[in-house]
Amino acid sequence: MELVGQAWALVSVWQREILAALSSVLRAGDMPSLLALGIGLGALHALTPGHGKLALAAFLAGSRGTALKGLRIAAMAALMHVATGALLYALFAALLRPAASLSGRGEPLVTTLGYGLVALAGALMVLQAFRPHGASRHAAFTITAGIGVLPCPLTITVLGFALAQASMAHAVILLLSLAVGVAVTLAAVALVAVFASRLAIGIARDHTARLEPYGRYLQAGFGFAVILLAALGGFGGVS
Repeated sequence: MELVGQAWALVSVWQREILAALSSVLRAGDMPSLLALGIGLGALHALTPGHGKLALAAFLAGSRGTALKGLRIAAMAALMHVATGALLYALFAALLRPAASLSGRGEPLVTTLGYGLVALAGALMVLQAFRPHGASRHAAFTITAGIGVLPCPLTITVLGFALAQASMAHAVILLLSLAVGVAVTLAAVALVAVFASRLAIGIARDHTARLEPYGRYLQAGFGFAVILLAALGGFGGVS
């Protein structure tokens, strides 16, 4: 646990350094540096808890998802994740004025909705395990929406930070690069989960006939794991 704490502390330091560098880059209008820093910040930020990484990995492993499916979920979830933060910023700015919108805090109701959708995806996995032609597409859509709807406090902070020092165009470009960075981290998690599950299946190939009857129970187990991760995330703390 101490090692994990040190890793999070290091990520936090890097995030602060990137934010400090963004200040001068925004004022100078240096577009290449803005894109690079935005992608780096998004990728680092997605390493911190609260982005559904473990739930995504459990979902792909349990549903035997493909690499393409994992990449698609990562891209759509990242876009939704940043868009949710931008919408919350607009809401805060309209209701509470810009100063309040820079607090960088996630909206509890939206967080609850996000983890609720992740839990629903797990429930659909359990249902699909016992009704094979049932809920596959619905589960994929729901896990995407669940991860995507989880509010992004960093987006709220960065958007206010950018608008205070540069134009709306620069702020939008920064948000898009932030989404790309988040997608990179989620995609890496997705690919690791897909290839790890394929490796495990390959190792067990000689025992496939004997293990096949237990496949649905394994998928149901992954579904329950997704539900548990959603519950733990809702109470504050898994990645």
